[in-house]
Amino acid sequence: MPRRVFKNFWPRNIGLSIIVRLILLVSSIAVCAYYSSDRIESIRDSYQNSTAVSKVTAENTDLNSRNVDAEIIKQSEQFKNWAALVLGGIIAILVTSKVYRTPLIEWIYLVLAPSAVFLVYSLYAGWVLGKRYTFLVSLNYYSPTDGLIKLLEGQAGLFLYSIAGVSVFAAWFLCFIVLGKTKPFEVEKKG
Repeated sequence: MPRRVFKNFWPRNIGLSIIVRLILLVSSIAVCAYYSSDRIESIRDSYQNSTAVSKVTAENTDLNSRNVDAEIIKQSEQFKNWAALVLGGIIAILVTSKVYRTPLIEWIYLVLAPSAVFLVYSLYAGWVLGKRYTFLVSLNYYSPTDGLIKLLEGQAGLFLYSIAGVSVFAAWFLCFIVLGKTKPFEVEKKG
């Protein structure tokens, strides 16, 4: 039985178009993951190697620094919430079978892979930021320049890249809907 399922899953005649799409899919995921990981980890390494945290002083606990830190965490939480929502939307798009049929539809879905990778790493950047903030609070050290702002910028940048990809995907469908070149999914009637 498992052989039969696998035979039905993999096309018998793999064309050049399918091979090119698979190569583009895997390479775009790898490149985006490498870029995102490198961006977040370089920020993480920069503040972990610094000795500024070891010098805890009373002047670093002023109210303005605490307010800035709270705003950074608030913005990071908003990005995380939106990233999770958009990632859920991408998953819903990928698993649904009721889509508009447009020309070259199998190519435009390739845009969603990098978008999903950027969203996952945006969530990761928010997680790292939260961990860093918790560490600083445990030391009673409030300094918004100590990696938090850079992490928030990294999180926002990755989120922006993902939204750009999702926007291209949506624009593709919108363009063909406006041009009247789509064929809506129609439920086949049984009986």
